[in-house]
Amino acid sequence: MTTSPDQIIGAVLDGRYRLDSILAKGGMATVYLASDLRLHRQVAVKVMHAALAEDADFVRRFEQEARAAASLTHQHVVSVHDQGNDGTVNAIYLVMELVPGHTVRELLQERGPLTAIQALAVMDPVLQALSAAHEAGFVHRDVKPENIIIGDNGRIKVTDFGLARAITTSKSMATTRGMLIGTVAYLSPEQVEQGKADERSDIYSAGIVLFEMLTGKLPHGGDTPIAVAFQHVHADIAKPSTVNSNVPSEMDYLVLRSTARDPRKRFATAEDFLDAVRKTRNYIETGSAHQLPPIEASVEQETIIIESPDLQDYAESETHNTLIFQKPKKRRTLLRIIAGLLIAISVYVYWSGTQTKVPQLVGLTQAQAVEAITTAELNIEVVEVFSEVVAKGTVISANPTSGSSLGKDQTVTLTISKGPEFFSVPNLKDMSLEEVRSSLSNIGLQLGEVTYAYSSDIKKNHAISAKPGFGELAKPNSLVSVVLSKGPAPIAIPDVAGESSENAIALLGTSGFNSVTIVKEFSNTVATGVVITQSPGALTEHLPKTQITLTVSKGVRPVSVPNIIGLTQSAAIQILTDMQLGNELIGTKSCTYGFKKNTKKVSTQSIAAGTKVAPGTVIGFEITGKCKSN
Repeated sequence: MTTSPDQIIGAVLDGRYRLDSILAKGGMATVYLASDLRLHRQVAVKVMHAALAEDADFVRRFEQEARAAASLTHQHVVSVHDQGNDGTVNAIYLVMELVPGHTVRELLQERGPLTAIQALAVMDPVLQALSAAHEAGFVHRDVKPENIIIGDNGRIKVTDFGLARAITTSKSMATTRGMLIGTVAYLSPEQVEQGKADERSDIYSAGIVLFEMLTGKLPHGGDTPIAVAFQHVHADIAKPSTVNSNVPSEMDYLVLRSTARDPRKRFATAEDFLDAVRKTRNYIETGSAHQLPPIEASVEQETIIIESPDLQDYAESETHNTLIFQKPKKRRTLLRIIAGLLIAISVYVYWSGTQTKVPQLVGLTQAQAVEAITTAELNIEVVEVFSEVVAKGTVISANPTSGSSLGKDQTVTLTISKGPEFFSVPNLKDMSLEEVRSSLSNIGLQLGEVTYAYSSDIKKNHAISAKPGFGELAKPNSLVSVVLSKGPAPIAIPDVAGESSENAIALLGTSGFNSVTIVKEFSNTVATGVVITQSPGALTEHLPKTQITLTVSKGVRPVSVPNIIGLTQSAAIQILTDMQLGNELIGTKSCTYGFKKNTKKVSTQSIAAGTKVAPGTVIGFEITGKCKSN
């Protein structure tokens, strides 16, 4: 999967480094401001471009060089903390110390050329870094203003040791055949012609950087990278004083000596270059000729004693191999030789007297380390980090390392253990599962087992509690178990049959059921206002929000009085009995005339037909006989 630099902002590489924003983009990589979620610090993460990540040979070389670079420790070298290969976003990356500040490139773009003293002040720590790297077996291969950082605290550091080697030995070079790897404007002639680089190649590149800082321009121009590279091989670098009249002529020697096309004509080591830089700076600042020591100027190691504070008049020989000074050749007397030696010795004593060594510090308590550093006439800067293995208050490491040479009053950075790291479990109550997971991840903890429990006051699927509990301490990356709500627990519905409707509603409310519906119906067996049945049934478990229906008696169903007038007594009694009504004969009238037997029928009833009465109501009736004539 191929992703753009912007697309992976927010990604967490290997579960540890969160990419927060882009600091810089280059031809081979993008640098991000990132958060180390394990150690809770900001770092710089350089992510190589996807084409390189897909090259197995490059990946192997990158990892090898990164591990080697991590062993290089120096106060003027950007530290390498870690390296990795995150397959989820196809990112091969390098984790480096974050140095808040700006590059020399940005400084030149913003301010233009530097003064000689400013340029020399930059070159001093750069050459210290290169010298330390060369002694450790490293060649930078890509010294340029972009790789020199001026920190906000004023400390200057060099970055990207080893990466150029990983790139130039990669099979992915086939995809850029004919192209020069590295910034072509700073490549030494031997890198262009042979593709080889050693310590003197870094010296050449540093000399180009010095030229650019002094003039604000590059020494060679061209329409194509090949054209620029060609000039490095076939043309000498101009004196910076001829490009910028404000540059002291004393600076010309440093630039021309360091950028000689023949590597043998350059300073033999970065330490030699540094020595010349410091002597030149001292000369420019003080104007004292006797403080500028002899400078080697030829392949044959010819030594020339500077007899005048004016270093302006020098040029190259006809063979362009040896830098010589245009001075009258005089026979040096023994006295003059001795004087020269005394000057050299005094300069050596002066410089050596400003140096001290970093004492053994690892394993000491902070108080012991401070005492040792103070005794060595050094300053101290303390960085505290958590450690699972080093006791609290004990020195884990020192930068520069013990035994390193430093100028007096320079700073040693101590990394002191704060002991094991613990995080306070945040208050997760009422959070959803995703909110819980995110909250824990943000402070370096992980979501553990998730269980569920009933809760009447926490919304369903939201956190009730955690283990360790809210506010308790937990180690980094430890698991935090969480209990989520299943909502309110079901409860048994009480039996309210036989209770008055008022009592039934009160009993249900006490149990947590507040949604009750009343349905009324007649009952010949249950008194009016009393609960006949309930639904859901009694003692079954339901959630409190469940709707409860109560059937309440309206009493017995009334009966409509039938019309019995005109019926015989027996027929009337049968109808009344069938309708659950009582009957009573309340009177009889007989026929007073005729001589035949008469027929008796109901003539009146006590309650009118159609009247609604309760079952069992007694209906009175009167019988009257009919008389028939012959």
